Amino acid sequence: MAARSDLRSNLAQLALAMGCAACGDLRSAPPPQVVAISISPGPTIDINLGTTHPLAVLELNAAGQLVAIASPASVRFTSRDTTRVLVDMTGMLTAVGTGTTYVVAAWDSPRTLVDSVRVDVASSR
Repeated sequence: MAARSDLRSNLAQLALAMGCAACGDLRSAPPPQVVAISISPGPTIDINLGTTHPLAVLELNAAGQLVAIASPASVRFTSRDTTRVLVDMTGMLTAVGTGTTYVVAAWDSPRTLVDSVRVDVASSR
């Protein structure tokens, strides 16, 4: 009786292994850990007063790849000087005053990663 039970157990394990091999292993490796974020374009943006400019945030993973951030809605953008540049929650810059400031992006995943870009606003030409 014990031999028959062992045989059933082995057959069940073999069937499970064959099923996983046929459909692909569902236990795929986790994506590489994110080690930094990068604002694009950067490191400096030149824009004219009264214009807008979109920012994108990329993640640099432990494999050295820059890829689109997994959850862009969780990025927080901040202008260091709102008399020169406003930035909305999507990363759209609006130049409201001439001069230079920095825009900072912060992303929590699971620790806070931060990058900044210099924004130079010139009067309209």
